[in-house]
Amino acid sequence: MHAPSLPARYTLPFNFRRWIEEHAHLLKPPVGNQQVWQDTDFIVTVVGAGMRSTPGIAGKVFSAVGAESVNVIAIAQGSSECSISLVVDGPEADRAIRAIHGLIVG
Repeated sequence: MHAPSLPARYTLPFNFRRWIEEHAHLLKPPVGNQQVWQDTDFIVTVVGAGMRSTPGIAGKVFSAVGAESVNVIAIAQGSSECSISLVVDGPEADRAIRAIHGLIVG
């Protein structure tokens, strides 16, 4: 007898703690994640206390960078919501910084 199948929108309960214990050996470095950082990549961080209370600021930052045809490789936001970091390819870093500066300073 096989287990009954469930519709796609339903799943069986998942015991995350047990899975961690059973698969701890898989979680030791390297865990198989893709490398997004290269020696030529740059991290550009926008910092400001008013970011948390300014709706749409992330969208404006990425729109400004995108308008300069800069490819964003990775994105991170701090838990305080006072900064946004983006990783860009080295040759595009200057354009990214100038685009963000132009947005903020004018």
